Parts: sequence; C-alpha cells; structure tokens
Amino acid sequence: MLKILSPLFFAALLIGCASQLPLRTNVGVATMSSDGVITLELIGDIPGGGVAHGLKKYQPLDAEYQSVLAHLGGLSPGERKPIPPWP
Repeated sequence: MLKILSPLFFAALLIGCASQLPLRTNVGVATMSSDGVITLELIGDIPGGGVAHGLKKYQPLDAEYQSVLAHLGGLSPGERKPIPPWP
C-alpha cells in the first residue's frame, strides 16, 4: 500500500537515515506533465528495514519549482528521470 507522507516528514526521514544507510544513487523518479507540473515519486530506506514512499507535486508557479527543476538537471513535458539525492 502506498502511503502519502508530508514532504517535511519525508525530508526528516531521509536526513535521519542518511548517516545510517548507504547512499542511494537516486531517491525516486520525477516526471513532468504536459502542463509543466513536476511530480516527484520519492523513496527512502527505513533503518531496521522497510521503505518509505512519498509523492510531491510542484506547480510552475510554486516558489520551489525552479530549484527542483535545477536539481533535476532540467525536465521536459512527458520526460521521466531519476531524482539524484539532495546534498
């Protein structure tokens, strides 16, 4: 079952796990819809086993939109690509 987590909870989970688990080569998949909405399907390991999933959408006018787009190295409508870990 996919459980939608709040972005802050998911970020705290990833930061808290970072020192305890090997670094992932990506933390999920990003897609851009035809109207420019970026969807992040996030995944993170939980200490002791298990995996956390999160879903976050960024509208083109959202304050974080350009930062997310830059982090992804650009993204075009219809494109799907891995999300690199944040530093």
